[in-house]
Amino acid sequence: MNTKQKNSLINIFLFLFIPYFLFIKEYFTFVSLYVVLLTAWVLFFNRSLIKKHLQKFISTQSDIKKLRYHFIKDLGKSIDCQSRLSNISVLNNIGMISYIVGLLNIAAISSLLTKVIGESKIIGLFNYISILLLLIFILWGWLCSLAFKYTTVFYCTIPLISLFVYSIFEPYLNWVQIPIKLCIYLFITGICYIFGVLILPLHILRKLNTKTVIISAILTILSTVLVQSSSLFTSMIINEQEMLLTKEMIQQDTSFPKEIINFLQNEDVISIINHFIKKEVTSEFTGAISLLSAGITLSFLIGGLLVTLRLSNAKKKAKATLYTALIGNSNIEYNCLVKCAYLGGDEYENIIVSNPNLLKIVKQYETTIILPPKIPYRIRLKKTLLNIIWP
Repeated sequence: MNTKQKNSLINIFLFLFIPYFLFIKEYFTFVSLYVVLLTAWVLFFNRSLIKKHLQKFISTQSDIKKLRYHFIKDLGKSIDCQSRLSNISVLNNIGMISYIVGLLNIAAISSLLTKVIGESKIIGLFNYISILLLLIFILWGWLCSLAFKYTTVFYCTIPLISLFVYSIFEPYLNWVQIPIKLCIYLFITGICYIFGVLILPLHILRKLNTKTVIISAILTILSTVLVQSSSLFTSMIINEQEMLLTKEMIQQDTSFPKEIINFLQNEDVISIINHFIKKEVTSEFTGAISLLSAGITLSFLIGGLLVTLRLSNAKKKAKATLYTALIGNSNIEYNCLVKCAYLGGDEYENIIVSNPNLLKIVKQYETTIILPPKIPYRIRLKKTLLNIIWP
């Protein structure tokens, strides 16, 4: 038996046999303690490897923030995007087994705390916060990858994410009036959009900024069509659910006295009652559609305003940085030009390229930079579909 086989047997014994033996013997406290200690031992044993990967991730992230992968000649900023995606992929490559181990440790620590202090709301709060943090850690890399690759999809799904977060707290808001509920939902949406806008680099936000106007226009048209068509949808709902009053329904109901049943069977009375039923259902349905349309439209309006605000502030910083460098007596550095191009976008890239002195500085640093080949849309679409089907 070689060393590799011996190590495999030891791992099977440590990770499977001992916990299983303790579990079938119903030594649940020892199982919880064993899971926590075994996890701590594995982390300690692999501390050098974990530290190495963590330092690499932090170092690459620092280089990205310093715009080491941002080049003026790279019009599509593909090198910068690839460096960001490759660094984020470190989070995605941790593996599902690590997340399962995290859940097992949360359950084990919760069980040990219950043995020590008994049933308590503090333990429930610990479980809720721990699982929430673990889910954020699990989804963070995936969400960042989605934001960089499919920015428009990410931008459009933020209201749905906000609705999911709102639904968690909705049972505690039954006493709150509908306008206040709408304000709470918009507040959550604003926070989600703030995080979304902050994690996206400026060159990706600029591509999105042109699409926000189209999205807002489409939503406005759809909202108008839905509100105007509410009466049609109401009629379909009423007919489908058989909500209108008929003579057969009155005759089958024996809870009323005979005199009232005879009165209700009058054609005029039935038509008046059905009129008010249609009016009430139409009013409720139109109100719900209007509230939904207002919530979605205002959500995208908040997102568009935040995107525009960040881009305008970045452009002001680019103007101040470039003018200070041009007017000052000191020599202009390449890093300063890259920063101006990143903050100001195409407008300031054109200013830099059109200036012979600034263009000379750029050429000194970017002549040897080789841009990655442009992948045809057909191949990118095929790769995306394969990643969805076979991740």
